[in-house]
Amino acid sequence: MPRKQLLITIVLLLTSACITQKIGSKQAANPQVLSQLESEKMSKADIYKTLGQPHDIAYNNQNSAWIYYFITERPGWSTFIPIVGMATGGGKRNTKVTEIYFNPNNVFIQAKATEKEEYVNIWSSLTNSKKNYTPYQRVEREMSALGLPYNKKAIDRVKYFTN
Repeated sequence: MPRKQLLITIVLLLTSACITQKIGSKQAANPQVLSQLESEKMSKADIYKTLGQPHDIAYNNQNSAWIYYFITERPGWSTFIPIVGMATGGGKRNTKVTEIYFNPNNVFIQAKATEKEEYVNIWSSLTNSKKNYTPYQRVEREMSALGLPYNKKAIDRVKYFTN
């Protein structure tokens, strides 16, 4: 019996590195893609074609910013230990946030990317329900005004992982 438990533990530890969850916009997190964006030349429709639908939109005076997220989560080894994993389980979360700024004429001005890495407990997703999460209306209104497709599921995928 101890050999079987040892084998199971070894398999779980070896495969834990393979269980990585990736959510959001890979394109917006890619520095090579961002470096190809042309300031003062590209419209919101051009950015949409390149990066896809934003996850949120922020407004500042006459300017606006489309916000994209790319989240990678990797569980820690203790997550896979029976009973112990329920209390101590969790893992590393890497969040890349890309903000695409537009002038009042809806022309791309600049891109700004930030990144943070943090440890998240296994229970954090239960407490992070985002009951008042409002990007749906902002993004839907913007996509409608531009005549671009709107996909609520794209926002749903990231809402539990963003602050």
